[in-house]
Amino acid sequence: MKTMLKTLPIVRFHHERLDGSGYPDGLSGDGVPLTVRIVTIADVFDALTTARVYRGALGREEAYEIMEDEVRRGWWDAEVLQEFRAAVGERDGHPTREAQSS
Repeated sequence: MKTMLKTLPIVRFHHERLDGSGYPDGLSGDGVPLTVRIVTIADVFDALTTARVYRGALGREEAYEIMEDEVRRGWWDAEVLQEFRAAVGERDGHPTREAQSS
């Protein structure tokens, strides 16, 4: 039960943005819990680098370019993205568009 209670905010707030333009509560800045900011970065990266019915997977660098642009818009935490990039390194294992077309 304790674990579930700790994960509920992540589920509820993973569409919040640091600039307050997200939902469901329009949280902003430090009002967006750090755990949510971390999971959101991982979720966005996964969404961009995974093939979808409507588009192929983006390459790692293209995904990071999009995410950096979204950081500049105030959506995501720049420090969390930087730490994510350092942690993921070359180990993410996601196929890139180039690898899929080979």
